[in-house]
Amino acid sequence: MLSGDFVQGIYVTILGMGLVFTALGVLMLIIMGLQWALREKQVPAIETMGFSAVAAEGPTAEGPDDEAAVAAIGVALAVWKRRCEQAQLPPPKTTVVTFPAGSEAWRAFSRLS
Repeated sequence: MLSGDFVQGIYVTILGMGLVFTALGVLMLIIMGLQWALREKQVPAIETMGFSAVAAEGPTAEGPDDEAAVAAIGVALAVWKRRCEQAQLPPPKTTVVTFPAGSEAWRAFSRLS
């Protein structure tokens, strides 16, 4: 016959494992529900034909501002490239830090070989 303490131990073990797996199952269901609720909705595809036709037509009423911005960006990039080529900066210096060996107490405890 089994003693009362052994049966009680088995009962507590089964009850504890059941509670853990029940809690994990509830957590899994919550995560699955959140994934379903927060999933990305499919967005209908945008036709690109309209955009390429507008770009091929040339400048519109707001065109001169766009052209001026493009020209300003081009000039800024050219100036930046020229400055980088003329600078010829030396390569960065690297330093190596070395630490002295530990104290005798550390060596005694084989902390430092």
